[in-house]
Amino acid sequence: MKARTAPGTVGLLTKIPEYEVALQVALSLEVRLLDRGFDVVLTRRLNQVSLGNIERAQLASSSGSDICIKIHCNGVRSSLRYLAFWKRGTLTLVPSRVGPTAKIFGSSMKFAEVVHRHLISRTHFPDLGIQERTNLTGFNWSTIPVILLELGYLTNPTEESLLVSEAFQHQVADAIADGVVESHEHLQL
Repeated sequence: MKARTAPGTVGLLTKIPEYEVALQVALSLEVRLLDRGFDVVLTRRLNQVSLGNIERAQLASSSGSDICIKIHCNGVRSSLRYLAFWKRGTLTLVPSRVGPTAKIFGSSMKFAEVVHRHLISRTHFPDLGIQERTNLTGFNWSTIPVILLELGYLTNPTEESLLVSEAFQHQVADAIADGVVESHEHLQL
């Protein structure tokens, strides 16, 4: 059992919650994708939403969307904050090739490879790669290709200072949008 909604990590120095950074990047991404002719469905427009991961996956799957992008920031648990200076980097998660997500694994992985490459080239954060996950509700309930972007570590002071910056959030949104466009043009997602 896990919480229906979880607040996520918070900035080490700024104490800005992950959900605020993720929403700002998502809103910026929406503008860029709309400008490029894409239809966009967001699961939230405000910070105060109590939509669980099952409902988010069902909404994305039933919305007619071709893909789902989950935007997050990574963090170190408070008991391990002494490691905050060492943990950094961009990570992309994809559904597993086995189990309930086997049908969407291939297209999710292809999409992840493109978006992840764009993110790394724009953020210059360490590349933590692409990892399969079997235990994410948002993946296991999805029927469309889905990726989860861990943009960087809010608990690393260097990455945090960038992640909370509006200019950097726009840069990240540009990178994701470029990945979406490239995927749409070359992968038929």
